[in-house]
Amino acid sequence: MISYADTGECLRATILQYFGDPAVRVPCGACGNCQPHALDAHDRDVVRKLLSGVARANERYGRRKILAMLVGDTGELPPAMAGLSTTGLLRYEHMAMLERWVDAAVDAGLIAVSADKYRTLRLTARGREVMTGRVDEWQMVHFQQRRPGRVRVGVRVAVAVGLG
Repeated sequence: MISYADTGECLRATILQYFGDPAVRVPCGACGNCQPHALDAHDRDVVRKLLSGVARANERYGRRKILAMLVGDTGELPPAMAGLSTTGLLRYEHMAMLERWVDAAVDAGLIAVSADKYRTLRLTARGREVMTGRVDEWQMVHFQQRRPGRVRVGVRVAVAVGLG
């Protein structure tokens, strides 16, 4: 059930495949993950800052160090990384939410994770385009902020970036 709630894939197809329906159409175009929803300016900014953090770290570090740098937790970071211009850039965000944004960026093809034991993050060509504002649209799963008494929900998003 948790995997279903966290998936960025088509929700309808996930259920139908689970029950063995051979005629599953992906994407369905009707579920919350298939219908485009716009990211607000804050979320676009978070994604771009996250991508910038990966780029500034020279794509040499994994998720834990990059997120620690972005929230300003420099205690265990190499000195060169602690002094980056992106250090503390997302200090107002919760680490758990940033971890979900990394997952969403990986799912969207903006960030790639190395296959070795270090699992370093690097920007894809598409990720660089989004980071610099050269791309007008991209799709990714957007995890809405958790509100007291509410469940965090993933929805597929199409974004038109108007960052001049």
